[in-house]
Formats: sequence, structure tokens, C-alpha cells
Amino acid sequence: MWFLLLLLHTFAHFGPVNSADAKQGKIILRNENDANPCEGHVEVYYDNKMGYVGDKNWNNKTDEVVCKTTHCGQPMGNSNVYRSYSHPVWLNELDCKGNEESLWDCDGWPGPSVSFYRKPTVKKVKCSLDNISFHLEQHKCEGAVKYTIQSDKKETGYICNEGFGADDATRLCKSIPGCGETGKMVTSQWMRTEGFMRSQLGAFKKINCSGIQNVKHLWQCIESHPSKCILPAAVSCTDIDKVKVLLTDDSDRETKCYGYVKIQKTQKNDKKSHVCGDDWTEKESEMVCKELNCGKVIKKELKNINTENGIMNHVKCTGSESSLWYCRAEHRSQKCTSAPYVVCQGSREVRLQDGPGKCAGRLEVKDEGQWKRVSKENWDGSYTKHACKQLDCGDDGKDKSDSDEFSQGTGEMLTFRCQQSDKNLADCTATNTNNQNRNEKAVQLICNGEIIVKIIMTLTDTCWGMVNISTGNETGYVSGAHWSDTLSKELCKELGCGTEILKPIKKPGTSDGIKFKSLFKMKNSINMRQYSIVKMEMNPESTKNQDSKKPAYVVCKGSIKPRFNDKDNQRHKCSGNVEVSYEGQWLPVSKKTLDNKETQNTICTELQCG
Repeated sequence: MWFLLLLLHTFAHFGPVNSADAKQGKIILRNENDANPCEGHVEVYYDNKMGYVGDKNWNNKTDEVVCKTTHCGQPMGNSNVYRSYSHPVWLNELDCKGNEESLWDCDGWPGPSVSFYRKPTVKKVKCSLDNISFHLEQHKCEGAVKYTIQSDKKETGYICNEGFGADDATRLCKSIPGCGETGKMVTSQWMRTEGFMRSQLGAFKKINCSGIQNVKHLWQCIESHPSKCILPAAVSCTDIDKVKVLLTDDSDRETKCYGYVKIQKTQKNDKKSHVCGDDWTEKESEMVCKELNCGKVIKKELKNINTENGIMNHVKCTGSESSLWYCRAEHRSQKCTSAPYVVCQGSREVRLQDGPGKCAGRLEVKDEGQWKRVSKENWDGSYTKHACKQLDCGDDGKDKSDSDEFSQGTGEMLTFRCQQSDKNLADCTATNTNNQNRNEKAVQLICNGEIIVKIIMTLTDTCWGMVNISTGNETGYVSGAHWSDTLSKELCKELGCGTEILKPIKKPGTSDGIKFKSLFKMKNSINMRQYSIVKMEMNPESTKNQDSKKPAYVVCKGSIKPRFNDKDNQRHKCSGNVEVSYEGQWLPVSKKTLDNKETQNTICTELQCG
């Protein structure tokens, strides 16, 4: 029996080196009172269970392999520390030569739990590297993960993204003061900075913390140099600076998609600070418009300023950053002598004024916060299509500039030039005219998506009668089946016919000999002038309901008009019997009604009779 035990021990002790064992795990140094990853007792993992390394046959060569295994430089000495008996001793009786890459490669270990280890102490090793830190390159709390080793010769490098996980990101953010308790991984080509691209392969490290309990320092998770490193690990911490990129006018008021580029730290409710203009290019302007969801750049310039209120300068963006703030730049308080002024596509709004609805009238474009008329000069039919599409008023329209159907208006004018590739007026080039030509006409349009709602009975009566709808394609009446008193009041108000309605004497229908080209139904109207297209649903009536064949009929209070008439039926401007027009008929007013002093004053005032 003793012979068999000796044979087993001898075979294990002098067994083959580098025997494959999938259960072999990480080897780290742990110092219970310090997070220094390069000093402490040797902790080894086997089958995902933590254990110790015994010190039988321990020598200087063993120290060398320990420091090499943990990527901690050269050994500086060892000492004894007490161990816990609750964890096994996985390795013992090691015979290291000093050229091994890991303790698992040393000869002589008898295998996990084979060697019997009674001692209460194990070796504590101190290696030469003792000041290892991690930081993020582009910004304190967001960027590519870099390491720095402060020793006789400073060493820096990058952590590869392969194997780097979400837990590692959180550990890193916790280790950086002011960057919060959690973090997330960021995968982006822009993290491949010039420094990363210039680095030699030996400057890349790989981190894998899986299988290690209670990681105190990410260096405990360092593995051997990777064969290649395509992207660096990149992290964004939760407490990254809360900043707002915005555009402002000359008065420092925030604007929509145009103005000076500024930064505001929202956590501290700080004042707005300038981004300085040194090295500013089209790329940075594009970054601003993209971040603010303002479309493409339509104008950029550097304006001369003189302010001490600068916060960012020499900005260089790749275009893939999440914010201008994270572009490579000089982040500090500084003096600015120039500042970028950017105008984005989203600043250019379009409207039609002085028409019957949102889809007809004089064309105006908002240019850097100011509404300006559009000159008829160089205006092309294709531009009309651009304007109507941008207004959601159909895909085309009619140019009414020569008909003076709408007023010319006043103020500055813009002249447009569009390319074939431009999809709307915001894409086109606009220049200010000098307004010296007083005969220069403004563009006036009626888009084919226009919906005009009006009351019509005769050419002169516009405040009572049937409800009529005109679109770019057809004209018809609204079906009474879906009409309501609420809609009647809204329509009267929109048409300037008062806010109240009166009870009709009669409602004309098909029996009156009126032929309707088409009947429509209207519902959910809120504001017929501004929201007619989006708030009205118009469908040809197909129901057999007789009410559907009758048009909606409205009598607005504003349709009531008084006049004087004597017994001989001769009209006098300011005296005589009082009559009122009601649905096209002149009807007498009772004496009892006229006894009211307020009624008398109202009639005289309306007839301009004092």
C-alpha cells in the first residue's frame, strides 16, 4: 500500500507539464486591506472555487512566476500571512523555473487537493508595479478605456473590447471619482483614436473578470496580450457631465436651429458659455445640427467676438460622437476671439398668410427667426411643389402672384434658388433682396391640398346659408347628417360672423331643386382656418339616409342687419320703421323690442346714425 501511494505521489509530482485541465482558473494577488492588485497572498481558482497556494518548495523563481502571472512586473519580496481554513489549498509543492507564464505551468504540483497542507500561513508576494490606474480617454466619464502604470518609466495603453463586459464598465465608473455608480459599454468606431491606432500590440491588454470573486481592482482581471485588438473597450458612466448643446441669438436667447453654438451645464444651472471658433469646420457644424435634430447645415460662419466666457475650443469631431461635448477638444474656461454661428435646415419654416386657410395665401419663410416674404423673382413652378409639400398641403399648387388675390404684405424679401435634388424650400439657397424695387411682387400660392370652408347662399350673403367646402380638386357641400351646433358656432367665429347662431326658418334640401355636385361629412373640427386639413375628415356620402342628402345649414348672428323703412316703403338712412334681414328676408321689428334703450343704441350705432 505504501508503495502505491509513493508511486502515485511520484507520478503526480513529476507528471507532464501543461497538462490540459478545463477547470484551471484565474490566479490573482489579494490584499485584504488594500486594493493594490500587485501585492497580496496568491489566490487561485479551480472549478470556479477560490483557494490558496501552499509554500512547500517556494523560492524566488516562484515569486517571479507569480508576478508574471498577475502582470505585475518583478518580485520585490514575500512574507507570510494567515489563511482561512474555509478555503482549500489548490496548489502546493511547486517547482517553478522562472520561465513559466503561469503557476499552472510549473512542474511538481500534485494536483488540486492531492497535497496535504497543514500550515496556517501562505505566502504574500509584493511585485514591482504598485500604482496602476484606469481612465477614459475622450472625457473624464466617457471614452475609450486606458490604463496607466506609474513606475520608473510611465507606461500607458488600451484595454481591448473583446471580453470586456457590462460589469467591468460599472467597476470602472465606480473607480473614477465623480463618474457615478453604474456605466454602460459603448461600441463606436470613433473610439479608435489616433493614439489607439498608433499603439503597438504590446500596449493592448485584455480584461476578463469572469470567475473572480469580489474584484477590487480591474488589474486583477488582466489577461495575456491579445493577438489583435480591433476596437478599444469604451464606457459611458451614468454621472457623465450633464451638458446641453444649444444655439442662441445675439441676446443670448435660445433659438430653434440657428445661432451661436453654446454649452450649458444643466446640473448646476450654469450660464451659457461659448464654443470658440479655432479650427471649426463643416464637420463640427454638421455635428451640432445632427445633435439638435435640426437637419442639415444650410449656413455656417465664424463671427468675431471678444469674450472670456469660452468653455470649449479646437473642436474636432468625427461625426459619430453622441454630442459635440464629446468631440476631441480643449475643455476649459478660456477667452474666445471667434465663435461659430450655425444655421440648420430646421430653422427655416414656411407659411401662407392673408389667405382663407393654411394652404393659400402669401408665401413667407422664417429666416433666422424672422418671417420674410418670398420674391417672385426666379420663382419656378417646381418651387411651388416644394412649398406645398412642406406645408402638408398637397403635392402641387397654383402660382397666384400675378393676380393680387392676396395682399402683398410688407417687410424683407428672400429670393430662392433650388437644385433638382432639393426636396423642400429648407434645402434651397435663400438670399436677401435689397427691397429697392418697390414693384417686386411676393409669391402667392393656392396649394391643391387647400380646404376652404365657407357659408354660401348668394354672392353677398356669407354669414348664413349652406356650408360649402372647396378643395384643390372639387367643390361641394357638407352633409347635415354629421353637422352640429358646435361646428356651426366654430364656423361663424372663423368667418367673422359672430360667436352665436340663430334658429333657421327653413333648411333647403333636394326638394328645393338644389343640385349638389358632392356631399361631404366633417367632424372633429377644432380650428377651421389653421387646422382644416388635419382636423377635417371628408368622405363622399354613400348612406341612403335622407338627412345625408341635405346640406349643413347655418345662420350666424352676424348675418342679422337692420335698416330703416317708412310707410311709403321709401328707405331713409337714419329714420323710419326698423326692419332686419333674416335669411335674405326683410322682416319688421316689433314695437316692444324697440322700447329697449340698449336695442335702439345698437341699431343706431350699427347704421352709423349716432
